[in-house]
Amino acid sequence: MFHNDMIKIFIITLFGFTSYGVNANETIHTAEYLKLRSEVYKQVNMPYRECMDKVGSELYKKAYDNCKKEGKGKDVGGGCAHIASYATAIRENEPNPYEHCNTLKATRENFISSLKKAAKSKGIRKYKK
Repeated sequence: MFHNDMIKIFIITLFGFTSYGVNANETIHTAEYLKLRSEVYKQVNMPYRECMDKVGSELYKKAYDNCKKEGKGKDVGGGCAHIASYATAIRENEPNPYEHCNTLKATRENFISSLKKAAKSKGIRKYKK
């Protein structure tokens, strides 16, 4: 019981600090800069997200097709869709099929550099006057 209470306190404290940071950014940064920051973040992380989604879809499709072929989903609620979802999420004692996607993950430095370039090229100010 004590452990669960400590986790709750930690989570509430964490949300308190993170929400303060968001509000502070909204008061000092221009709306255009905040919008651009969101767009650039999506752009620099898109290759990684697309890789992760593609691998997940392929794993699911393979597990689903194998289930159908072997006739395993007949006596399971949700059928092969349920089995394939579980097989995609739980991959014990197997190599990580997502590992190669990590090479596409944007670094903080890459994100900041891309944001600065985009803001400069579009003439967007970072801070309010």
